[in-house]
Amino acid sequence: MKIIVNGKPSHSAYLWLNIDPIVVSAQIVNSLQTNVSQNVTITENPAIFTIGSIRCVNRDNIISKQVETLGTNKTFSDSYMKFIYESIWQIVIKKVESAGTTAKVFKPYSSYNPVTFNDNSLTFALLPSLQKLAGVDTISNTNPDIGNKYFLCYQYKVPSFYFFIGGLPNASGAKNEGPHLTPQFIIVDSSLKAGVNAFYNLILDCMKPNRK
Repeated sequence: MKIIVNGKPSHSAYLWLNIDPIVVSAQIVNSLQTNVSQNVTITENPAIFTIGSIRCVNRDNIISKQVETLGTNKTFSDSYMKFIYESIWQIVIKKVESAGTTAKVFKPYSSYNPVTFNDNSLTFALLPSLQKLAGVDTISNTNPDIGNKYFLCYQYKVPSFYFFIGGLPNASGAKNEGPHLTPQFIIVDSSLKAGVNAFYNLILDCMKPNRK
């Protein structure tokens, strides 16, 4: 989402003449950070809200005209997603009204991904294909993952299942490696070959005469 808070610019020496959008945005961010923890039953449905960017291009002694805040909301339920979006709107409106200014909330802003889910019957039917390639002991179920998955665009059209292919450079575990979207993230080239082989086996098994 994107939140734009409008202000009333002036020189910082005359604070009584302005409405500082940075101060208002800071209050909004603080309230948003506790919104999920106080309103969502996270033991039933995990949810995460993150502010990734606060931008205000200005000098150190000038009250800005506008502040732009970018954030991301993640959950495993479309109903919780709707609830969180609605509560975000309420928080923003109440904060700017109390400050005597206005704001705009764009939700979704850059993208919106519903919850990714696996088709149970298809998953169990094709699981042997992956086990044949990698071995029974190396295939396991994972805990629900909170990352965005564009794969769901297929899942809403045809039965599908989503799976991960390990790509760590050693067996030290993911906690000891650089996370995604960081300069320290490394993936070994052999994992690309494993991915191609996995899809190759899945396609061949799907094409067998007795496969519906």
